[in-house]
Amino acid sequence: MTFAIFNDDKSLTDMKRFEHYSLAGYFALVIISQISLNVMAMYFKCGGDFVDSLTNATSLTILPWSLIFGVVIITIMMFPGFKSAFSDVIGYFYISSKSNEVLNTLLVDKNIRMDNLQPSDKDKMRDAADLVMKIYGNTSILINQMVPSNFVQLWDQMRILRKPEYQDDNNSTTAGLKEKLFGLVVTRENVGEAMWYIYTGFLIISLVKMNIETRGCSSNIDVMESKYKQFLSTENDKIKEKELSSKVVYKE
Repeated sequence: MTFAIFNDDKSLTDMKRFEHYSLAGYFALVIISQISLNVMAMYFKCGGDFVDSLTNATSLTILPWSLIFGVVIITIMMFPGFKSAFSDVIGYFYISSKSNEVLNTLLVDKNIRMDNLQPSDKDKMRDAADLVMKIYGNTSILINQMVPSNFVQLWDQMRILRKPEYQDDNNSTTAGLKEKLFGLVVTRENVGEAMWYIYTGFLIISLVKMNIETRGCSSNIDVMESKYKQFLSTENDKIKEKELSSKVVYKE
């Protein structure tokens, strides 16, 4: 997602709709693949009728995936702050080198002075003072505080910290850095969200696998009767072979 899309309501709505469709498609693909694997696992474990294996595997798969994975998706949509559990660590690690490069290019030296500032600029400097300490103490703190929803606010607060050549937002170079920084913020958020889905998927797969392995095999009456007839037929064949072998007369 680019800053231009984020700044346009219609484009942002279309983007969100596309993300929701993509997530639904991903969820459906995962469900289908998991049902297929679980059907084969149950069929090879218990044998019997394939339809029974399909029914049991479907019920064992859909319920936990719908409940657990569905709750995670809804929670992340309603409370985006939960992404920070992974985005602040793994997400930041993924974008750290590029984000440090952008900030070092964009921001002035830490030894800034307020002597020649206008009163209004001094007020802005007070708002930005906390950012100054965080930026030069650890840039990850600043990056991890940035999310798409507060990016514009933090970008404006950093105006007084930017180098003179990057003060004008209409400048193509400044706009390019802004776009690049926004893209890194979005990427960090996406990594955090993806890690939630990946770890939740591993958890559900483990739970379903354990349930299948500990679950006993059950067969319907028709399958049991078919197996019993097959067993009787095999035993009768063995008895006939034994009788034939006992009737063989060996001549000297």
